[in-house]
Amino acid sequence: MLFAELQRQGSKARRVLLFPQHWSEDSDDSSGSKAADTASERQISTTRRLLRIAARRYNVVLRPLLLDSTEAQETNPQPDRDLLAMSHLTQYSQIISLLGPGLLLDSDPLDRLLSTPMPAKSTLQTIRPQEDSPSHEIPLFLLKPSRETFTALNSPPEINEQQQTPMLSHHKPMIPEHIDSDYFRTHILTTSDLPLHNVSLAVSTASYIHVSSSFSRSEPGPEYDIPSKIWSSMGPSRGERERRSVWEGIYERFRDTRMSVCGLDLEPWPKNQNL
Repeated sequence: MLFAELQRQGSKARRVLLFPQHWSEDSDDSSGSKAADTASERQISTTRRLLRIAARRYNVVLRPLLLDSTEAQETNPQPDRDLLAMSHLTQYSQIISLLGPGLLLDSDPLDRLLSTPMPAKSTLQTIRPQEDSPSHEIPLFLLKPSRETFTALNSPPEINEQQQTPMLSHHKPMIPEHIDSDYFRTHILTTSDLPLHNVSLAVSTASYIHVSSSFSRSEPGPEYDIPSKIWSSMGPSRGERERRSVWEGIYERFRDTRMSVCGLDLEPWPKNQNL
């Protein structure tokens, strides 16, 4: 979806897609039920079809990512593994990584950000929708691929004393000093933290909207057929009519775009997911 929109808007930026290497390999695992194997094969077949479309139609460079063991993945969770992999792509001077799923509405601000050289000592910058945003999500990373960047990303995490959880120092909300931070911040939105005022105007001028559910990352996202009981409890309250209407419109646009570009209907709600 993102690459299709970049192509439609004529963005000159190179497009790179990192994906797990096993997606392109035939599985020799004979364990599990026949039904489970069939469902897995269908999913892999669809994934490969979309990868071929991305490369052929939208000039996307496909980069297989060899994932480490489960223990290593838990030590370096997403998006850290992706950023580590991107730090090796030194053929590019700078890389923008957008947190998905999301909608690209205007590529010009992102092209402007990508074409603005980062400071010599800077390796990674982040942009949040609002400087004092309560959301912990970071929709946009700006990274300079280099050995120094890899070393910085691979350094031991700091500990947040209040939350008692690891917090990588490079994931703190650092707004690049060499650009107009207010300009770029107003162009990056997330549905979990829409502005309280003039929300329709904010969305109409946005560059990228991260379509985030109220769930944790381990729970289903907007590509799923969300039961009405959960849908009614998500997003802005129904008393906030404008924000609720805009929020629902973003979800519908995401789903319509997913169908028109990828040919994918909503995924069925997982049976093991609590309501």
